[in-house]
Amino acid sequence: MSADFDAQVRAADRDRWLSSRFVNDPTKRADLMVLYALEAELLSIPTRVTQPLLAEMRYAWWREQLEGVFSGDPRRGHPILEALADVAARRGLTRAPWTRWMCASISAS
Repeated sequence: MSADFDAQVRAADRDRWLSSRFVNDPTKRADLMVLYALEAELLSIPTRVTQPLLAEMRYAWWREQLEGVFSGDPRRGHPILEALADVAARRGLTRAPWTRWMCASISAS
């Protein structure tokens, strides 16, 4: 699965992909690629919709999904969310920084 994220990040943000090459540990690099893939997904929302309301709906969906990941009730069916749930459990990631990050990502778009 990490190879898919690797390709996704490479296509979306070559600089981030190149920075990940400095992470020697394969597990840590795969985890980083999940985070980068999530960021690429969120940053691409404005370019994939034609109306601001549609973007807001997608952001709301992602917010709900991230809440599920960090409350221990991750939704299945989206590869990034499934991988993020694993990364969050393995790395002890908590909700608060992600909420701030999500708000910042939305504001930047």
